[in-house]
Amino acid sequence: MRVFKFGGASIRDADSIENITKVILHHKPDQLVIVMSALGKTTNQLERVLNAYYDNKSKEAYDLLN
Repeated sequence: MRVFKFGGASIRDADSIENITKVILHHKPDQLVIVMSALGKTTNQLERVLNAYYDNKSKEAYDLLN
């Protein structure tokens, strides 16, 4: 069994995701576990939303979310 974890810069755009597809297809005969995290910079942006919210800056949090 092989485990692959992709996230951040490795899934930042369409070209990166196509590359991941090639990696997965190369190992297709094997049993695979694929773990994907948030697309590039998504986690950072969510942290900004939460920090603004918990700093009682709800308007800023909603603006960031939008």
